[in-house]
Amino acid sequence: MSGTNIKNGSTAAASSSEALKASFASNAKQAASALRNLEDALKNISEHSPVLSKAAQVMDRQRDMELEIQKTHKRIADLELSYQIQTEEIGKSYAKWKEQNSQLEHQVRKIEADLTAKARDISKEQKTAHAREVGELRKELETEKKKVATRTEELNQANAKTKMAEARLKEWERYVSLLKDVDFKAFDGKVKQLFERCLNIVRNYFLQDLPQKVLADQGQWDNLPHSLNVPLSFPPTNTPAARYVRMAASLHIISRRLYTDFFKPCYIPESADVSEAIKEILAQHYMIDARKERITRALFLSTYAPEEVDTAIKQAVDTASKDVLELLSPIGGNEPFRKDLEKLFNEAAGVWREAQQSTKMVQASVTDEFEDWSWAQLDEFTSAVTGTEAQQGFPKFDMLHLFPRICVPEDNHIVSSGYVLWPSQNVVFVAEQEFSQWIASKRFKGGRNGSLLGRPRRLSMRNNERNGAEPVEKHSFLETRRPQTQGNQAQNGNRGEG
Repeated sequence: MSGTNIKNGSTAAASSSEALKASFASNAKQAASALRNLEDALKNISEHSPVLSKAAQVMDRQRDMELEIQKTHKRIADLELSYQIQTEEIGKSYAKWKEQNSQLEHQVRKIEADLTAKARDISKEQKTAHAREVGELRKELETEKKKVATRTEELNQANAKTKMAEARLKEWERYVSLLKDVDFKAFDGKVKQLFERCLNIVRNYFLQDLPQKVLADQGQWDNLPHSLNVPLSFPPTNTPAARYVRMAASLHIISRRLYTDFFKPCYIPESADVSEAIKEILAQHYMIDARKERITRALFLSTYAPEEVDTAIKQAVDTASKDVLELLSPIGGNEPFRKDLEKLFNEAAGVWREAQQSTKMVQASVTDEFEDWSWAQLDEFTSAVTGTEAQQGFPKFDMLHLFPRICVPEDNHIVSSGYVLWPSQNVVFVAEQEFSQWIASKRFKGGRNGSLLGRPRRLSMRNNERNGAEPVEKHSFLETRRPQTQGNQAQNGNRGEG
């Protein structure tokens, strides 16, 4: 009877242990699967560069990554709860096992004592049966000990994996902690100083008289609007209108390189298309949740070492300064100008790295995407040039940006209003009138005939990746943004509702 009780107790303990093992193994597999998914997601992020060229795929992977983070948080919480419950169950099982073990040992001792006391009265067959029963009980005891040891080891492994998952999550949070709060009052001053330096450079080199040898190259001036990709007319003279229109074109070319090469979310990858895709991703995240934008931007910025970023900036400065010099050399650009431009671009990169690492998103724009914020203008393009107030015909552009607009949407704060040239400003149509007069004089003197004798055609501003040009004709043209002078009122009347 005592042997039967021992066997029943052992069977119950074995059943309870098997149930615990199955539950624990299921939770451990779920934790392992979650960790593998998290590691796959992290690996995909580290290898994102080849994928970023397709903005849609980057967005999908980012959403999957965030869902995986949420699932991992939940699985970790479930695992911790399961760990607590199973620890309590194992403690109870251990206490029960200890009690059963004590009972089994007591029964074994009692049986052994009975066997010893009744040895003379029990037959050899009975002794063998009792010995067999004792052996089975001992085997059951050893089996229970092994099960408890296995459960303990599995529990330790699950605990280690949980700690690893927590460490990974802390690492993700550390990326965001690398972002800094920016003193935007000081930052505004740096941007203002950058613009003033840019303006002074352009005045020093392009507001000066050009040599007659340069002005005499008629073929160059005919093609200049297209080679610069700027919708302005360039009379080959040194009149105020000619000098100021050259200054405006130079500001625009530098502005578009600042926007495409330096005022960007991250300096690697260098591709302008990928940079625009990243801007779109960050903007979409910001519209949903500013914290998502910060996490995404922090992950992008942490992908490359500071030394790699420094190398990318150096390459961007070198390429941009050489490209701008090549474009502007016909109207006054030279080697000293290129060196000053390198300093300007290096300063712009330094200022913008502070914006990239800000806890609040800083945006640069050369379009009218923020309709409530007005552009600024340089009055010298109106006051320094005299001419008739009425402009005939249609303007060749809506507006021409001279320096990007910079803002902090989260605070509704404008760092820089940005500067544009309006087609209604004197320098635009006086320069065009002077250019038309030059064309007419060429005809009168027996110069070239054909398309040059008519009004210069409207220049199509297509995106030029090498020069960083923006599709100016696609910008919104809000009449309330430009100064309403008598001249542009007449012009607006001619344009109608177009």
